[in-house]
Parts: sequence; structure tokens; C-alpha cells
Amino acid sequence: MLDRVSSGEVTVLRACREAGISCSRYYQLRRRYLAPGEAGLRPRPLTARTLAEVRAIERPRVMHIGSDTVGAEPFADTMYVGELKGVGTIWQYTMVDGACSFGFARVRGGRRSAKSMARFLEEDVLSAYREARIRLVRVNTDGGPEFGKAFSAKCRELGIEHRKLPPRSPDLNAFVERFQGSCLHLHYRTAFRFRYYLSAADIDADLAAWLRHYNLERPHRGYRTRGRTPARSSTRIDRACSR
Repeated sequence: MLDRVSSGEVTVLRACREAGISCSRYYQLRRRYLAPGEAGLRPRPLTARTLAEVRAIERPRVMHIGSDTVGAEPFADTMYVGELKGVGTIWQYTMVDGACSFGFARVRGGRRSAKSMARFLEEDVLSAYREARIRLVRVNTDGGPEFGKAFSAKCRELGIEHRKLPPRSPDLNAFVERFQGSCLHLHYRTAFRFRYYLSAADIDADLAAWLRHYNLERPHRGYRTRGRTPARSSTRIDRACSR
């Protein structure tokens, strides 16, 4: 944590939030570290050998995010779009494939719910995978209310594993977080400047048009897509979209 802050990777506030500690506790640990070094963070006394053993045990494991197989590791989340006059609260339900970065999204009005997320999974996401003859194996989510009992029950009904990511681990949901950031910066901030929306259906229709550009036309520079579109990264999805 101290190294990440000193390198500028994260701010003190974000590091404290991820670690679940207060800022005052952070600066206390920092003072202890700057005086005697790493040993100052450990209960005294500790020998050099014991310290090495503790570091080996606590060394963070490198987790492979995503998958090499399309349909094996989609990531799901929701994004608050806004409160529109005459329309109400707008939420975006989102899912991104961890192998090819193909994005699914649907806009709905009202409070977000596990039932709405379950409906999105079955009607929008699973139907696309079935058309492409790709098996949807597991869906990764955080612990939000939209992934509660109704969503878990729908996953069991459809034969899909529901995996909840550990708390305070935003990096593990990076696929969908990055995608939602693209939706916000590349679509919504432009769309809301040029159109006055009267319904959630109108917002959803414009989002669907932008998604076609995102998935079928826009090259992606990630290490998985390497300049290809998400659809081109999976031949079967590309054929299904072409139909």
C-alpha cells in the first residue's frame, strides 16, 4: 500500500478505502515504516528469518483476470446514468466478456434490482451466446443488491455459475469497469448534449446503436483484442452479429 501511494499509482484516500483503514492509521504506519523500515510494521521482536517467512506467506497472489475462452468469464455490473426530469432514475445493466471484451448493456428506469439483472442476463446476454452457439459458463459479479437472490436463482435455473468477487477488490472487475467508463465518456456525455430524452426506451435505443459501433466497428488496443473489434476477436460471435 505504501509503495503504491509513493509511486503515484493511487491516492492516499483510495489506498485507505481499499485497505479498509483510516487516513490517520495510514500515516501512523508510514511513520513507522520510514523510521526502522519494514520491520517497523511488524510486531516486535522479529528476526530477519521470521520476517522473510512472513513476507513469503503474505505475498499477494497474481490472479488471472478474464479467460482465453469466450463465454467462460463474463463480468457484470450496473452503472447509475442519472436522474432525468420527467423520466426518473436511469440505470445501465452491463456485462462484458472477459476473453474478447464484447460488451452487453441495457438501460432501464426505476430502482436497480436483482430481477431486472436476471432478466437482462436471460434475454440479452444468454440469448446472444446461444445464437452464437457459445456456452456461458460463469458470471462474475460484486456483492451489490442487483446480484441478490433473484439473480442467483436465475443463474442456477440457466445452469450458469454465479461467482461473487471478494469485497474491496475493484481491480478484479476491471473489464466491466473499463467498459462502463467508455460508455460514459464516449457515449452518454455526447448524447446528453445533443438530445433531450423523454423516456428510458429512447436512451436504450441510442445506447444499442452505440454498442454496435463499439462491438463491431471500433478497434480495441487491449492485449487480448490487439487492434481487432470485440466481435472479430471471436469468430462465432462475429458470424452471429452478421446474421
